[in-house]
Amino acid sequence: MLPVTVLIAEDFAPFREFVCRELQRRPGFQLVTVADGWSAVQQAEALRPAVILLDIGLPELNGLTAARHIRSRCPESRIVFLTQESSPDVVHEVLALGACGYIEKTRAGYLLPTVEAIIDNPSIDRQRSGDHASADRHHHVRFSRDDSALLDGIERFVGAALGAGEPAVLFATRPHWQALTERLRRWGVDIDQAVARGTLAHVDAEEIVSLVLSKGVEYCALLFRRAIESAVCAMMHSGQRVAVFGEAVSLLYASGRVDAMVELERAGNEMLRTLPIQIMCAYPLLPTERGTEFKNICAQHTAVAIC
Repeated sequence: MLPVTVLIAEDFAPFREFVCRELQRRPGFQLVTVADGWSAVQQAEALRPAVILLDIGLPELNGLTAARHIRSRCPESRIVFLTQESSPDVVHEVLALGACGYIEKTRAGYLLPTVEAIIDNPSIDRQRSGDHASADRHHHVRFSRDDSALLDGIERFVGAALGAGEPAVLFATRPHWQALTERLRRWGVDIDQAVARGTLAHVDAEEIVSLVLSKGVEYCALLFRRAIESAVCAMMHSGQRVAVFGEAVSLLYASGRVDAMVELERAGNEMLRTLPIQIMCAYPLLPTERGTEFKNICAQHTAVAIC
């Protein structure tokens, strides 16, 4: 088996050494390290690594700018940001750049399973080949440490869509829906008007789970599609997308219905083929010992964020 080249761009030497030790736990990695953003671009172009780990606060060229250069010069490389930045705005920008992963440095214990999941992920291959979805239609998963971090992520994801005049559909629990509407009002969103226009819709995730258990995933997938198609009809311009947030999958996972969870995730992937959507799914941060379950969830998504 050929070695898998991983390029590590990190300017703080002790942390760079930690990253190397973590990745060396898996045989078969060929590790190359650099300490600044411009060197990362040069080495990426020369080596065409399978994975590139980027910090954001790099000298010479920051990680975001370096990622833009790398994406244009070697699009086959999979970029994972490993950074101390934790702002939801930063996570949103990173994923918009086409990164396959985002890990806060405080969660670096998830580094190896995340890199392994991204290397082996068929969803990324299908997206980039054009078979699965166009580049601007993605299905990312967010593992959040607590409710506050989760709501920060949903707020940024949905708020950005509404701010751009794009619709949003939330398959969320009622408490999360209520908390989010309060946050969106602070963005200046008229919730009642958005709901009336069809540019903001909510479907109770707990009701979805009950329907999955009683009527099956196929029935619920049809409900998903109808709700999303209604939002598509509310779009004012071509080229827009519907932001879809879902946590019914997380509830199914928590109830032990992993089979139904995977089916529902796959249904979302099928919708990417024909509908102008971007999907964000949410799960709690799994214990690191559940590596197989973590990788199985990642395998259904085009990008992974651990916040």
